[in-house]
Amino acid sequence: MRKLLPTFNFVAFLLVIIDVCLIDFSLRLVHYWLVSPEITFNQHYSSFYAVFCATWLVSTLLNRAYQIERFMQVNIMAKDLMMTYAFHLTVIVIYVLNLNSEIYIGFVVAVYALSVCLTFVFRFLYINFVRYYKQSGINDTKVIVIGTTSAGITLYNYFNSYKSFGYKFMGFFDQRTRNNPYNHLIKGGIEDVQFYCKKENIDEIFVALEETTPEFIEELQKFADANFIYLRIVFSEKNRSSLSENINVFVFDNINVFSIRHEPLSSKLNQILKRAFDIIFSFMVISLIFPWLFPIVALLIKLEDPAGPVFFVQKRPGRKNKPFGCYKFRSMRVNTQTDMQATKNDSRITKIGGFLRKTSLDELPQFFNVLLGDMSVVGPRPNMQKHLEEYSKTINNYQFRHFVTPGITGYAQVSGYRGETKEHHLMEKRVEYDVKYMEKWSLFLDIKIIFLTVWNAIRGEENAY
Repeated sequence: MRKLLPTFNFVAFLLVIIDVCLIDFSLRLVHYWLVSPEITFNQHYSSFYAVFCATWLVSTLLNRAYQIERFMQVNIMAKDLMMTYAFHLTVIVIYVLNLNSEIYIGFVVAVYALSVCLTFVFRFLYINFVRYYKQSGINDTKVIVIGTTSAGITLYNYFNSYKSFGYKFMGFFDQRTRNNPYNHLIKGGIEDVQFYCKKENIDEIFVALEETTPEFIEELQKFADANFIYLRIVFSEKNRSSLSENINVFVFDNINVFSIRHEPLSSKLNQILKRAFDIIFSFMVISLIFPWLFPIVALLIKLEDPAGPVFFVQKRPGRKNKPFGCYKFRSMRVNTQTDMQATKNDSRITKIGGFLRKTSLDELPQFFNVLLGDMSVVGPRPNMQKHLEEYSKTINNYQFRHFVTPGITGYAQVSGYRGETKEHHLMEKRVEYDVKYMEKWSLFLDIKIIFLTVWNAIRGEENAY
């Protein structure tokens, strides 16, 4: 396995410092809540503080919890951390029961609850940030420029001068002329753009032609959407006035570049913000709800239909159509028609399955998909593979909805377009709302959709079956 970060002492040391700060914060906050609002600890709590932190450092060393190669693998990291806390808890329990009886037991429980939560969240944030930084193209966004005009050359000079911004210039596309000093950078004519983009996995296309036609831009936009490429266009003052206000504007030196549609999630900062929210929210759900709800649901599923598993895993197309295993609580009897949508009064659905679907509790295991990075808490719902093949040919912008990570819930679902889509126009409306979500995204909108999802689950939804 290739290392995502080099194994050097400074990184491990930094991780230790952050963990100690999180534990210190937990101790002081819980002390303030449960013991005393005084800033300083008394003698008993001061010694407990020292033993708690020292034991933590010893525990992590024994369990190799800061070995970067192990730290960056989620399953190993989680195992190491749980082993660390198990050893740590044993020592602390012995200390409290035998040497420091003045410590309030509720204080110990609260400290552990908070510190475990904070250290787990920090690790998931760290791991996902590093993976995102290394794998998502932050430092390697491949771009091409159509046109060796003055604007095109300005863009080329910008990409070469500011490589730290993450752009990798791949070439121009234009007609070669005798007096063009940039002929050696021209990869082909305009007719070669689509083939080259597919071959080299281009991330962004910049159109810097002096004259373009609406038909050319429309065709290029359809191609870009279908292949998950961002299209940026340099417009003249004459053309800019005819653009919609709902667009993104980028400035490269003195060149204004536009996108046809508003794309807030094309911003790396917004992507990191959304991912951080996903990790924190999903971890809270898994920590607070899953431990007590899972045994109940698993028992009910097995009692009604003992032949099948508790979980149902189905391949769904994710971001950029990459397939992933989507987790759900099994709500149907074991059958061979798993690629068929559920219908009203579907005989395959069990009694407990009907309740799970009505309340959306069958989707709860997908929070593990969120932690793994396959899904987001909010986003376009991942449809079946056969829908991708069918609707991408008949519905405009269907491919575009896969530009972002799919969600457990979405704008379309809270707007009344949930459940069966046996009529073509219902899927069209879903896609319409998915695109609206992508164009209007904000963290506030995600929180609003989550709230509406919970509210709809409580009151029950007509189309949830």
